[in-house]
Amino acid sequence: MSEEVKAKYIKGMPWGGIADNGKVVLFQLVYKDGSAEKFAFDSEVGQVLLGNLRGYAEEAAKTRASGTSKVAEGTAPYKVTNILRAGPSIDGTMVSVEFATTSGFPLALAMTLDQAKQTIELLQRSIQAAQKPKDSLS
Repeated sequence: MSEEVKAKYIKGMPWGGIADNGKVVLFQLVYKDGSAEKFAFDSEVGQVLLGNLRGYAEEAAKTRASGTSKVAEGTAPYKVTNILRAGPSIDGTMVSVEFATTSGFPLALAMTLDQAKQTIELLQRSIQAAQKPKDSLS
């Protein structure tokens, strides 16, 4: 039995932009019933909104996955299409990587050198695990 949700169901976001020299973000939402509404917010609010929405989406994906550890299949809101650039910070304490994504906006990550090393090790283990031949059932 599914829960009844009393809210407008968002079907898509066909339009968006910025105003006031980047101080204001604008966008339009289209609802399941076909109606549409335009919204605006101060750009500083954007990070909070995106962070909260991403957190809720990750929580929903984890709930759907019911305990599986397949992170990329259930909780990856961004799929990389290209690596745009990478480099160290001016003081050499951080490195950053910028990716082009299927969402249309680039994703940039900055991390300490230790975090970068941990990421590389984790990716190497994940690549090795993905390349292992699957056991045959025959």
